[in-house]
Amino acid sequence: MKFFTPSVVSFAATLLFSLSAIKVHSLPTGPTLEKHAIEGLNNYNCKLTPAHPRPVILLHGTGLNVYSWSLFAPEMAKRGYCVFALTYGRYIRFSGLGGMAPIEDSAREIGAFADEVMRKMNVSQVDIVGHSQGGILTRYWIKYLDGAGKVYRHVGVVSSHHGTTLYGIATLGTALGLSYLLQVFADLFAPSLFQQVMNSTFIQKLNAGGDTSPGVIESNIATKYVF
Repeated sequence: MKFFTPSVVSFAATLLFSLSAIKVHSLPTGPTLEKHAIEGLNNYNCKLTPAHPRPVILLHGTGLNVYSWSLFAPEMAKRGYCVFALTYGRYIRFSGLGGMAPIEDSAREIGAFADEVMRKMNVSQVDIVGHSQGGILTRYWIKYLDGAGKVYRHVGVVSSHHGTTLYGIATLGTALGLSYLLQVFADLFAPSLFQQVMNSTFIQKLNAGGDTSPGVIESNIATKYVF
């Protein structure tokens, strides 16, 4: 899991969407609680074209929110993409941050959002760019909920597909015999954190039967700097 890695996310966008003019600084940075409209985002009057025939849904990572895309989404919109995003996974103690709630709940939330986008844009499929937790949410929605057949292309950007050590916290907790207490504490604020730890029940379920879903064009970008 990586909370924000601008250079890696930028590379993914450049490689997979051929947006070579997007600068590194235009990709997700840290969370912000600033309230403002993001130019070009969630515009249901956007016209799909043969070059860009599907809406693109952008899913932020753990502890972030929709404003992570404040610079990136307008760049995509300028290049003809119809882009959509939301703050998913708010939890009671940190309502301004997303990706904190149980991942299963967030997957249902992004599924409902995708259904709304498809209905309003009159399409049957979307493309999804999932940053960090956003990538595994997409896979869970496709595999275990009602997302099968609804995603044409899925781009995972430093996604926690096979789990994380939470920057070594989980590893240290195991070594000290404190894993249970750490998880109990973390679950008070962000149940999604320990769900993403390597070999967790959630990660094992997510990867049962393989990493990919039939019919989905999947790409994943990783880096040695993601812990």
